[in-house]
Amino acid sequence: MSSITEDIFSKIHREFWERPYTQWGDKEWDHFYSKKYLEKETKQRSYNTYAAELGILINYLKPGREKEKALALRQKLLFLINIIVPPFLPIQRENLEIENTSKALDQVIQ
Repeated sequence: MSSITEDIFSKIHREFWERPYTQWGDKEWDHFYSKKYLEKETKQRSYNTYAAELGILINYLKPGREKEKALALRQKLLFLINIIVPPFLPIQRENLEIENTSKALDQVIQ
């Protein structure tokens, strides 16, 4: 059973986060976001929204598996954005081959 309250749901995309925490992930978020916004939004906006919503979950959830998963996903996102694609490089994350790194981090998170 989810520990996400109605107050938290009012601040985030409920239709994504109400699924079991074991189904939360960056690829799942990409699929959800691009389907919801029909790819009108940029990857940058998607990642910004994802990071913001993870922050809300981290700030409002009580200690437990959902909060731990949100913390791990935020760490993975920060790693992918800041380590693989440092902010000073003029390249887009989607242009890089990061599939293996992402899969390795997924195994650590689960």
